[in-house]
Amino acid sequence: VLDPIDGTISFVAGVPLFGTLIGLLHAGRPVLGVIHQPITGELVIGSDSGTTFNGRPTRVRATDRIEDALLLTTDPNLIDQYKPERAVGFESLRCRARLCRGWGDCYGYLLVATGRADVMVDPIMNAWDLIPLVPVIRGAGGVITTWEGDDPVSGSSSVAASPTLHAVTIEILNGGSE
Repeated sequence: VLDPIDGTISFVAGVPLFGTLIGLLHAGRPVLGVIHQPITGELVIGSDSGTTFNGRPTRVRATDRIEDALLLTTDPNLIDQYKPERAVGFESLRCRARLCRGWGDCYGYLLVATGRADVMVDPIMNAWDLIPLVPVIRGAGGVITTWEGDDPVSGSSSVAASPTLHAVTIEILNGGSE
């Protein structure tokens, strides 16, 4: 599965946060994922055996509280457009997080996988966006699902974070008070 320019809007605008995504499926399941950021010279490769960042092992950050977390999303305006039923939950999540930024597209997932951000949420995703990210996040010790907490491979949204923050994020996005 290939997405030659993930972050097309950023690319067209001259923002260097676009990248190339490559995913390998085996028996319909993602087993290898690659995020390449050509401008920043960053390369993340993930599989069941782990994730590397420019050739060195990397892990998600061990942040336990959403109040200490750096939350990322590609575009907060997309939440009202694609997940209006989750807008209140997202606003609650945004307000509770230490910091929220729009460093999105594949670069946000790279930041989560390399421990430089804590949570990445996207209300709308395509298979070519998601499949490469699954082995990258999981190989780094993280969890990636849909906004409802389901398998991302057949979904159309995503939440990626450490195991602890993922559970909290799903709870808040779906109207819980966690």
